[in-house]
Amino acid sequence: MSPASSCPRCQTVVHYEPGERPVCPACGYPGADTRARPAADEPPAWRPAPTEPHRTHAPAEAWAEQETSGKAVAALVLGIVSYFFLGPLTAILAIILGVMARRDIEQSDGALRGRGMASWGLWLGVVNIILVVLALIVLFAVGFSVLEQGR
Repeated sequence: MSPASSCPRCQTVVHYEPGERPVCPACGYPGADTRARPAADEPPAWRPAPTEPHRTHAPAEAWAEQETSGKAVAALVLGIVSYFFLGPLTAILAIILGVMARRDIEQSDGALRGRGMASWGLWLGVVNIILVVLALIVLFAVGFSVLEQGR
């Protein structure tokens, strides 16, 4: 009786002659090399390339249908600008637009993208507000200590 193995692609039982490469009768997949293994100093036997490319992202058609949220872009821009110009005012606007953009993106069922930009804008605004509050606390503490020493 000839040896048998299962096809790695479709799990069909494949019978083959010893020393030959098994080929699946159902899907045509060339199976593993059943011949003697090469010595440690020999290069490995040739392996067939996969038949389907590996996709790491959505197809181009899916991206073409999505639109980037304008509120998400504005939230990110305002979050960055808040560190250089009108800090608390632009930070508050970045927070508001970031929350609105994230809500719009969630409710769009995939029609809008930009959740990362909205989140970054939101958190840049939050961190800016925290830094401004800490700076004001330090400023008042130093100011009051200087006034106390002057008396």
